[in-house]
Amino acid sequence: MTMIGNFNGPGPYVVDIPSPVSGAWKRSRALVRFQGICKNGTPFNITPASTLAFTHTVKHEAPAPFLGVQFLADNGAPNAQTVNQLAFGVTETAAFTATGLTASQNMSAPVIGGVAYNTTLVTSGNLGYRQVTFGASATYGLPAGNAARQYALSDVLSIASVPRADGGTRPLYLMRQKPDPAGYNFLTAQAAMRTPTAANRGRIMQASSFGGDGIAVPSSAFTIGTTYTDTYPIFSFLTPVLSVWAVGDSIMQGNSVSIIADGYSNYSSRACADLQDATGIPVAYANLGCNSQNAAYYWAQAKALLALGVPAPSVLVIGPASTNDGSSAPTQATVDAQIALAFDVLAVAKQYGIPHVVWVPWLVNENLTNVSTTFYDDKRKLANGTLKSLAAAQGVSWVDFATPMGDGASPERWLAPFKFDEFHPSEFAHESPMSSLLLATLRKIVGA
Repeated sequence: MTMIGNFNGPGPYVVDIPSPVSGAWKRSRALVRFQGICKNGTPFNITPASTLAFTHTVKHEAPAPFLGVQFLADNGAPNAQTVNQLAFGVTETAAFTATGLTASQNMSAPVIGGVAYNTTLVTSGNLGYRQVTFGASATYGLPAGNAARQYALSDVLSIASVPRADGGTRPLYLMRQKPDPAGYNFLTAQAAMRTPTAANRGRIMQASSFGGDGIAVPSSAFTIGTTYTDTYPIFSFLTPVLSVWAVGDSIMQGNSVSIIADGYSNYSSRACADLQDATGIPVAYANLGCNSQNAAYYWAQAKALLALGVPAPSVLVIGPASTNDGSSAPTQATVDAQIALAFDVLAVAKQYGIPHVVWVPWLVNENLTNVSTTFYDDKRKLANGTLKSLAAAQGVSWVDFATPMGDGASPERWLAPFKFDEFHPSEFAHESPMSSLLLATLRKIVGA
């Protein structure tokens, strides 16, 4: 058993057990999702949905070299989509300004051996963009996603990554997205993600756009921007990876730029990056956080992906109890539902062969009163105490962020350095203790 402290008062804050199967964490296929899931309307999925006939390109890093890729597409817009298109390419450079190539070529074209391959789609190899198909069709549709978010998986594309030529070590890939102008949700890639920073741990993401059909005409002039749509890669890697799904509310998602300036680098992404940098073990990180949603909602999304056929992760990090459960007036029924959800997590992990489950607690919420007629904060503490005991009994890792960041009072309040607002931790808290404590658990899982 591993016990780790001390941040504020007596620990331990991480309690876990040794892996029952050595190497059970290794995966050859894994989802990479760099921003979380939102219902339409908030904060960056738009109602009404966008009807701009634009094409968007995302450049991002894969954790390890790959030989193939499949795609997860989803729709949260209040309308059906029928003519979405997607193309995929690889590149050797993270440049997004003019060099020997134009800025558009650097930011949005497959560049290999110093040459931009963007004159036409190609049907084999990696010297250009490849059309992604869904059921052998170059276009794909999704039902309206306002009542329930809709998902689809593409066909598998055989395409190899290329080594970096700019000093980077992780392969770069390009997704060119042409959403159905009947209406689509878009997400925001912050400018702070375009270059390596301490917060993003050197993992860049760039978005660029063209006001037309950039798949029919791959050489179209793209300009740097912030917009992309909901498609994410499932890579077939050349080396085993640790696949981590981070499932939770806005605290897990980390998309609020008021807290995390780049809208990406939450504590779970930092812990995963730190593990890879410290050990050399590639980590495929998938952000399945859902802002403003309760535990039942975000857990339902994770289950939907598993049922669809998205490869199960090595590690499922989830908060069975969310600060959004019961709003500011949780009851015993709220706690009962949280514990029932925790049991369902265990059952689903067994069903899909997820070897490692990590639970994180319900953090301080200063809106919870604790007078004799409410005892709302006591309900939060009861949920955390029960989940901790259940984790110990079931072989689940329990990572207690709550205790070192609270004052221990009744009702509990944040310690000043860790508080952003009444129920969100600060960026300082995401950095430490949150990412540090999760990193300790991930290291234990891989034996490092």
